[in-house]
Formats: sequence, structure tokens, C-alpha cells
Amino acid sequence: MTLEALAETRDQGLKVTRYVFRHGPNPSDYFAFTDGPRDVEMPTSGRSRLYFSLDRGRHMGERNRFNIGRSAIVGTLTTIRNRLSANPSLIYDIIVEVFAEEPARMGAQPATVARINEIIAWLNGFTVADVPANYETAVTFASTWFQNTSANVPYRAWVFVTSGFGADATISAAQKIVAPLVNFQGSDEVGFVPVDIYPVTVGIRDTRNVRFLHNTPHFPIDTLEALNSTVLTDRVDAVRRGELLFQSVPISMDPIKANGSPGEKVELKIKVTKDNPIALYYRDQIAQTRMLLTIHEGQADDPDQQFVLVWTGRVLSSRRLILENEVELTAVPMTSAFKRSGLQRNYQYGCNNVLYGDRCKASLAAATSSFDPAVALFSPTSRILTVPSGFFSVRPASRYIGGLCWWQEGKTTIRRNIVRVDGLNLLLDGPIGQAYAAPRIYLAYGCPHTPDFCRTVHINSETGSTNIVNYGGADLIPTTSPFRFVSSYY
Repeated sequence: MTLEALAETRDQGLKVTRYVFRHGPNPSDYFAFTDGPRDVEMPTSGRSRLYFSLDRGRHMGERNRFNIGRSAIVGTLTTIRNRLSANPSLIYDIIVEVFAEEPARMGAQPATVARINEIIAWLNGFTVADVPANYETAVTFASTWFQNTSANVPYRAWVFVTSGFGADATISAAQKIVAPLVNFQGSDEVGFVPVDIYPVTVGIRDTRNVRFLHNTPHFPIDTLEALNSTVLTDRVDAVRRGELLFQSVPISMDPIKANGSPGEKVELKIKVTKDNPIALYYRDQIAQTRMLLTIHEGQADDPDQQFVLVWTGRVLSSRRLILENEVELTAVPMTSAFKRSGLQRNYQYGCNNVLYGDRCKASLAAATSSFDPAVALFSPTSRILTVPSGFFSVRPASRYIGGLCWWQEGKTTIRRNIVRVDGLNLLLDGPIGQAYAAPRIYLAYGCPHTPDFCRTVHINSETGSTNIVNYGGADLIPTTSPFRFVSSYY
């Protein structure tokens, strides 16, 4: 599919967004996620309760959206009908709802092959209404149905198919109704039954109006693959595209904003669940390297699987949203680097060179010592490393404040910064992990960026003598003025 054809047809199917987070140079140093159509593993035993909501508001008439959403639900009902034909002992409670201003519903509790055929025929009789969708009425009955009748049902799922354009006045009301179903911590406290909610947004880039339908599955979502006219199908494997393995996870982002000017710094907010791998990455440690992010968009049913790059940048921070049970990542585009000032040197007393960097030229080898992990004390989940007795007898412990600690895990070098030294205990800026299995643990000096430390402790990697010649500060700045004025900055 050409770029022109993709641009022309991108609103006719289900949009898929792929996120690639890279945090290192190795091929395995990445997280790859997608928010695309998900194949959900449905139980093959016990009772299942399934609710399907199909928006037929005015915007669903554009770009064939209503027919696409309806075919997805019909495909799912066909899958369930085939399962029942093969195994009549399966029990499915099903309600299908089509809504605009007022919803219409048809159900089967439990479903039979004949009843599902009737529901499919009934569903095929609807057309798009010339009114905006009323989200409040659409979610009220479903929420009540799940809460009143689902306590002993092991699997509950709600598929909500929409264009994303509802009547504005109904959005906040619908959010309040749905929120207890998707926030499991709050649900446990007030007695609500958690429900898996799968929002399927048809052919629209701005999904702010359906963001309250967070995809927070009580059962895991395992895969992404082309929709194939179904929403719920049998389980398949995760999708591999080239060297990247994409995991289908609950993930959403704000609309991308760009004015095209060099140096713009428009932040992009991305939300993931608290147990997402990248959320755990930021929770367990301080990021050691830059986290680069690229975002691609495409269509689920594109036979060429061509995804166009729409955004590239880097992640700045991560914060936990307690009430939403989510983690929010803040990222900025690469164009923000254009506004950074060029290389310059500050007129300051302290040294601004990066320790062991190209300008510093301090010898890392001369400042490094090591020990066998077998004689050290630590816990894999702890940040405290206790070095062997006598380790600081030759090299004082104070020299290691702000220093480096590293070890090998397979072919990967794990690095930590030394935050504090207390006796034989070193406080690191991340968990120790599998250091106990490493051949050696290495420690290197820190640096307070003072001329005395540079002169007496660090060795020049090129000459083997004192490193004071590479001191990056202006240590001879006078602090007392001949006019009896003392600078407050020195």
C-alpha cells in the first residue's frame, strides 16, 4: 500500500498505534507495545458474560465506520455460535446494544445457536442515526447488568465500539458510571464486580471522548493481530515485526500536537497500566540512559502492514496516577533539541566535566577496584551493597561517594551510581538484582569536582600523573573584591 493510499483509507478501518521505547544500544534494549485490535483468550469452560455496545451516532456514518464496527461484532458472535455448535455445554450470557439517543438491546441468557442467529439478523437491520451518540444511556444499563448478575460469573467482558464522538454533555456522566468497573482497587472497597472493558475505536485519531473506557483487563490480553472481522477470538501469539516483538497492552496517548516550528517542545502524555513493563522499569531504578520513543500508525487490515512514523522523541519522566491506577509518561519531540544552546563553558569554581569523560580524562582503570560477590552481603531487591571487611583499608570510603558500581549479567553490563557510603554499606540508585551471579563487582571513585580532589586522587589517563591539568573549573576566581565586595556565588 502506498503512502497516498494509506492516507486516503486510514479512516476506513481500525487505527493501530505502535510504540517502541529504546533504552540502550543492544538489540534487546527495547519495549514494544501496541494499542491495536486485540485477540482475547476466551474461557473454554464455565460461564461467560459478554456485552456488546455499538455506536450508531452521526459520526459512525462517515468512512463506513458503522458497517466496520458491526462486522466486528457479527464476527465475534459467529465465533461464539461455532463454539456452541461444537460444544453445547458452554454457557454464554450475551447482550447486544445499538445506541444513539436511546439504545436498543437484544440478548440471550444463556445463548443458543438459534438465538445468536436471531441477534445477528436483528443487528444487520440497523442504520446510522442522524444524532450524536449519548454515552450516558449507553453505559448505564450495561453497568447495572454486570453488577447485579455477575458476582459468580468467572469471566466478564464489555466491548464498546464507537467513533469516539459522543454528545459532550454525556461524557462526564458516563465516566462516573464506568469508573468503578475499571478501577479494581476502588471496586474491591465498594463492592463492585470488575469487568474487562475493550474499547474499539473505529477510524478516528482523537480518542479523548472514549478515554474513560480504559482497557484494564481482569484477565490478561495476550496478543495483537489483524482484526479478521472479529473482536474476541482464540488466543494467538504476540506479533513480531522484523526484530521487534510487539505486546498488545492497555496504552493510550494524548493527541499529537505540532506546529512545525524548529525547537518546539510540546509534551506528549502516554498512559500505561501500573504493571506495564516500562512502568516497572521506571519504578525499580533511575534510568541509566536516555529512553527514546518512536510512534507509528497504520491500519489493522492493511495487507502490507505499513506503519507510518508520526512522532519521535524521548521520555523525560514517569509518575504514578494513584486514582486512575495508571502510570503517566511524559515525552518531548526530538525537535526540542534545536533550542538547546551550543557547547559552552561556564565561568564557575567547580568543574563541569563529566567524570571519566572525554574532557575529564581521569583514568577509570586507576580508580577502579573489585571484589568477589560471594564475600559481599546484599539482597537482589535491595539498593544496599555491603562490601567485604577491609575493602576500604587502602582506598578510603569517602572517595566512592558519587562513584560508579557495575557488574556483568551475561553479555550486559549493569551500572549503578553510588549515592551514599555508610561504613561498609553502599547505597546505590537502583536494585542490585542478579549481581550475586556476576564474576566480579567493580567500584570506581566518585568526584566532588573540586581542584584538590582532582589533584590528589584522580590520575590522568594519558600521562599517568595528576589530573589537575584537565580540571574544568576556574579555581582561581577571586572571591574577595578589592572594593570589599564579596560575591555571594563563590
